[in-house]
Amino acid sequence: MRYKNVRVKNHRMRTRKGLVRRKSHIRKIPKKWKGIKNELFIHGDFDKDRVPNIDDVSPFDSTRSVMVEPSVSMSKEFKKVDKHRKSYNKLVDHVQKKTGAQLVRVKGTFSTLGKLRRRHLHKVEDMGGVMVVVDKEKHVHKKANQVRKKFVVKSEDNYYKKSKAGYYARHLTVLHKGKPIEVQIKTKRQKVIQDRMHKLYKEGKTHTREYKKLKQKAREVRRLES
Repeated sequence: MRYKNVRVKNHRMRTRKGLVRRKSHIRKIPKKWKGIKNELFIHGDFDKDRVPNIDDVSPFDSTRSVMVEPSVSMSKEFKKVDKHRKSYNKLVDHVQKKTGAQLVRVKGTFSTLGKLRRRHLHKVEDMGGVMVVVDKEKHVHKKANQVRKKFVVKSEDNYYKKSKAGYYARHLTVLHKGKPIEVQIKTKRQKVIQDRMHKLYKEGKTHTREYKKLKQKAREVRRLES
């Protein structure tokens, strides 16, 4: 069924059965919110729990200081993009004076993010991924060969040949319906170690004694499993 001529302002909707009245779904804006800039809804902290609104699961509930994605702060990402684009202000002014240009512009933050999405989002090869966990290293290589037979492999990283900071696994990016899917293959014991290392990495603790011990442990496990 197709609906036509929907008008929210006067709270009416035209359907196949004719004109009907409906209640407005738009809440009245509190006075304290009037005049608030969009920037405050992103970077502000309505419930004063030290979590920016855009990152807060419940931005109006101070009893829940939980981030939507603990490893990534969208507030910080927005600020980084904004700082980068603002760095062009003086550069553009200088070029304008030297060239006598009549018009100048620096892309806005939202426009910049839109362009990044259009130009680069399709290049992210680990947007979707699966992980295969096996018992021993020999099973890792066996599974990698099986994956090769079932899919077209776009790229591959063998971290057993060249370990990355104590990381041992095999990554294969396969194509399915034209889209890249990352397949990670690792052993059970390596996964346990890597999960702990990854947590420390996200917390910026790669120089701690605990992180170094985990790297050494990963090397020892590799020798036992090979």
